[in-house]
Amino acid sequence: MIAAIENAILARLEAAGGPSGFVYAFDTLESSPDDWEALFADLARSVRTPAAWVGFLGWDRTVREDSGLIRCEGARFVLVVMSRSLRNGADARQASATDANPGSYQLLTDVVANLVGFEDDVLAMNPLRAGKSWQINRSKMLRDNKLSAFAVELVTDVWITPRDTSGAVPFLRLHADWDVQPFGQGRDGSPIEPIPNPGNADAADDILLPGAPV
Repeated sequence: MIAAIENAILARLEAAGGPSGFVYAFDTLESSPDDWEALFADLARSVRTPAAWVGFLGWDRTVREDSGLIRCEGARFVLVVMSRSLRNGADARQASATDANPGSYQLLTDVVANLVGFEDDVLAMNPLRAGKSWQINRSKMLRDNKLSAFAVELVTDVWITPRDTSGAVPFLRLHADWDVQPFGQGRDGSPIEPIPNPGNADAADDILLPGAPV
């Protein structure tokens, strides 16, 4: 569900590129990386802008509704937009929408205008609303490479359907068979299979958890 909302946001931004929406199109539209520092270091060498990344931040609280669904209130996604100008840092922020590579101010306002109110009939979510926004720290690497980036929170409520665990069997006993090297043979002296089988294992373990029948 969370990944589906991320992908829906990216798909909407991709569809908005061109004459029917933004004058420009995003050259990079991806899910947020695990390591922003590594990404920024790579972008310094081969950045493709305009660029946008989206990732999930978490939610504020959960409430079980009368229907049985779990409502996750204040689910937050962060959208990062980035622009680049070979002229100067100010142009990376201020270039207008008519520029082939608009500035980060334009990107920020465009994505907010495009995404606020967005909802999907298939996804269990409320229409997106925009939360706080901030400028990504202008590190030396960003300044040297004429990059400018802003982030904005996209907030919604989402619903989770609880799993039916009524037929689940409790995990009370673990049995493991072992192939002990370097002998490589079972108790009867014959070669054992790569995965020991219960009747021909070098060693075996049984771990009983509280509540397991003896």
